[in-house]
Amino acid sequence: MASPSQSLVEPRFRSGFFTNLARTYPISVFFVLTYVLGWGMVVPRVLFSLGLVPFNVPNWWVAVSFYAPCVAALWLQWVTERNLRMCRFYESWPKLFLGLVAGTFFVLVCGPVVAAFFGTSSPLHILNWQVFFSFASYHIYFSQFITPIGQEIGWRGYALPRLQRQFGPVRASVLIGLMWAGFMLPALSLVQIWPICMRAAMAILNLEAYSSGCQ
Repeated sequence: MASPSQSLVEPRFRSGFFTNLARTYPISVFFVLTYVLGWGMVVPRVLFSLGLVPFNVPNWWVAVSFYAPCVAALWLQWVTERNLRMCRFYESWPKLFLGLVAGTFFVLVCGPVVAAFFGTSSPLHILNWQVFFSFASYHIYFSQFITPIGQEIGWRGYALPRLQRQFGPVRASVLIGLMWAGFMLPALSLVQIWPICMRAAMAILNLEAYSSGCQ
């Protein structure tokens, strides 16, 4: 007859190596799994843009890669807790309303303002503020409502509370921001950044060669 201590150890041992790893290091496994899933789906597009592979992936495939944080979080929650109750969508109706209003403001107003500020010498004078009150200026797509679900559930719903308990709110928020930005880099920016970086590298090499020749 097995002792009580053996009966508690055996189910955990039988759960497998990856399950034990997820229970021991849930945040690390979440980051790794999210990057593997998300970047793995976008790598073909990046390689195609560099001329390294002859095929490309469609836009909907790239959009699906945005759900990697949600998939990773749901899998880890199921493996470690055997349920999918990993976060609450809101704490109270007033906070939910405030978040929706503030989020809408920052997306619609601060986005073009920041772009104009860095793109021109007189940013505020060139903006036509009346466009914010015209429905014709907004192009809303269904994917804009469902795509953030794949992001928020993973980063803010699963990872952020656990990081806050370990590092505090400030450092946890900074870490989530860095990991989130790194995850989005291939899908949103790498295809455009790579040619710029390559041209910059070639310019630096040419400048160094020119300087060496002048010497």
